[in-house]
Amino acid sequence: MSRVAAAGTTVAVVLTLGVSAGFWLFTHWGRPVAASAAHSELLPPVPAHAPRDPIVSWNAMRTTQMEARLAALEARTEVKSVETELEDERAVPRVVPSASEVEQAHRAAIERHRSEPLNRRWASTTSAAFSTDYSSVKDTTFAVKEVDCRSTTCALEFEWPSHEAAVAEWKRTLIQPTQANCGRRIVVPQADPGQTGPVRATLIADCSTWVEQGSPLASQSSLP
Repeated sequence: MSRVAAAGTTVAVVLTLGVSAGFWLFTHWGRPVAASAAHSELLPPVPAHAPRDPIVSWNAMRTTQMEARLAALEARTEVKSVETELEDERAVPRVVPSASEVEQAHRAAIERHRSEPLNRRWASTTSAAFSTDYSSVKDTTFAVKEVDCRSTTCALEFEWPSHEAAVAEWKRTLIQPTQANCGRRIVVPQADPGQTGPVRATLIADCSTWVEQGSPLASQSSLP
């Protein structure tokens, strides 16, 4: 007898023997092969509320098993992807720029600021706001020597009485609340051997996002 005929006989037997006998045939003759221990977690038990119909119960169990296997494979694929990314990151050494490279990049940012077109109205208003905000800082030794705003950036030159004072206080220039909502960065130059006297450092304020928002100045009374 061919496989097709045998399969047809199986269906016919199930349909004619009724629910009880048909269920025995499907659960004993058609019992699936047990999963290996490595994949046992992928075969959850059939829910207690599963349908009584043997054919429906079998299909429901197989569907549940296939969905569980698919979900597990997807989860394993995601974990493998994350592991691969971490391995790639570890394979590429992190390059920390030297002090001279940091200074060079900062000088380049200052030059880009100086080559920016001048918006006189915006520059005048923003420069005055920065000057007012930094002149009111207390418990510091720096002084604002120059504020130069162009159209989306500003350069503020600070002076400290010594290199040690500059190293101790440069963060104050970044956290000081200001009326202009701009990103800020500053680099204190390396000290030359035996250097004494005042030290200057330039802060670059990137106000491009604030300019796109219309450059609304915060009121001084609202600043912390």
